[in-house]
Amino acid sequence: MKTSKKIFISAVVIAIVATLVINLLSNSKADEEVVKVGVIAPITNLVVGGNNLGEGFVNGVTLAMEEYAQKNPDSNKIKLVVEDDGYDAKKGVSAFEKLSTINDIDFLINLSSPTIDSIREKVRSEGVPVLQIGAESEPLKDSIFNIYPDQTSISDVAIEANKDGVNKITAVIEQLDVYEKFVSDFEKNFKGEVNIVRLPASASDYRTQITKLKETGAENVIILMSSKSGAQLIKQMRDLKLKPINIYFDVSLQLGLSDFEKVLGDLSYLNGAKSLYSVSDVDASFVERYKTRFSVEPGPLSGYGYDSFVAMINTKEVSSDKWIKNIQAYKAKGVTGEISFNSIGVRPPGFKIGVIEEGKLLVK
Repeated sequence: MKTSKKIFISAVVIAIVATLVINLLSNSKADEEVVKVGVIAPITNLVVGGNNLGEGFVNGVTLAMEEYAQKNPDSNKIKLVVEDDGYDAKKGVSAFEKLSTINDIDFLINLSSPTIDSIREKVRSEGVPVLQIGAESEPLKDSIFNIYPDQTSISDVAIEANKDGVNKITAVIEQLDVYEKFVSDFEKNFKGEVNIVRLPASASDYRTQITKLKETGAENVIILMSSKSGAQLIKQMRDLKLKPINIYFDVSLQLGLSDFEKVLGDLSYLNGAKSLYSVSDVDASFVERYKTRFSVEPGPLSGYGYDSFVAMINTKEVSSDKWIKNIQAYKAKGVTGEISFNSIGVRPPGFKIGVIEEGKLLVK
């Protein structure tokens, strides 16, 4: 009787241990099957022309993930972890630290230029695959890939200024690394002299700097600022009766055109101004699916969020090194057009020159 009881207890213990082992193995397998994707975007503090660029971007990522899950019910599960950086470098660093250490992400999709410039060394050292929207100030051959068309096309604006016969220009820039890169790219292709005026990124009153520009007779300027700041600068230039002969912008004029319209009332002051202009058209089917899902029109960056997720999942590998190689070789037609990456992980440009005529931004 005692022997039978011992055998029974042993059998129960063995069964319990076996069950625990099976559960642990199952949980481990389940963890391995989950692809953890971090998304950092300025859900707050980046509203351009009434569009919350960060929210629209995240919605694009979300839509792509949902559609993938519907089409591939038996595939790996995707865990999306979204962090708000408020378009602030310090918040971006904190967001990445959380995603990297606590969430242990496999992949990062990031929007903000200030954030990528602040985390890039850590990203590079850890070999985290990244799809990026905002321009890097120092793109290299590494694990970071910029899925927004190459913004170094600011060189096209320099070429346009050369054609206009400009031999001296003042670059008015916000003090962010990405704008330092833009002005550097401009200088490489501009045949004349460039004078740089740097403005604090947090400033809103530019009257002192504008007065100095008037005194120095700044006849040609290129504005490299966010649309909100740029619109305030232009308004104060108008108020102080400074009207350069030639005014040039990067793509921020196009993306934030309604900010300029709101601040200026109309764009007649800018007649003749020229701007880098993105010519990529978002797929009509995507627009309809987005509107059905979120009940609003997609924002300017929503399609890039969608394409980022699709590129991420279509290149997925267990090994980060293989994943990075797959992205480097990736070629596809996304909802934002043809996607590929050059030797330093930057998508080829898709820009033309726009010009303000009769208060409207038109493409040349």
